[in-house]
Amino acid sequence: MDVKSSANVVDPSSARGLRIIVVDPDTASLMHTATILEEHYYTVTTIELATIALSMIRERENQYDLVIAEFNMLEMDGFTFLKHILRDRNIPVILMSHKANVEIIIRALEEGACFFWRKPLREKDLINVWQHIIRNKVKAKTQKVNKEKLTFQEEESFTGKK
Repeated sequence: MDVKSSANVVDPSSARGLRIIVVDPDTASLMHTATILEEHYYTVTTIELATIALSMIRERENQYDLVIAEFNMLEMDGFTFLKHILRDRNIPVILMSHKANVEIIIRALEEGACFFWRKPLREKDLINVWQHIIRNKVKAKTQKVNKEKLTFQEEESFTGKK
């Protein structure tokens, strides 16, 4: 794996071009987040409305590698948004907010968010998002292998062959 290092930051070459959709009703925050991600070679789609983001994620299967979303959106809260995404797709979701308390953060993580950031976001938070994407891909691969092993073991026990 090729690695680019600058300002004490390590960006693997495999992170270049990873596709991230950022959802935030605050235009300034949305642009700040997108700018940092694009500077580190991520491909970024920005959306201000959660309902449009959900439609895009549903319609464009395998189009996005990661979702980063403001918890306090206009049309729905972060829990509802998270539930819709995880029901439809196996994609990591990072939530963020200025106002989140510990209870909200814990609940979001329990309900499937892979991380929760407090705003304002820092560059070092954003440039390492590739780790969440890779972790999700490894987890999916492991689950597939385990499912195949279980299916094979069930077949052996059914047929009596070993």
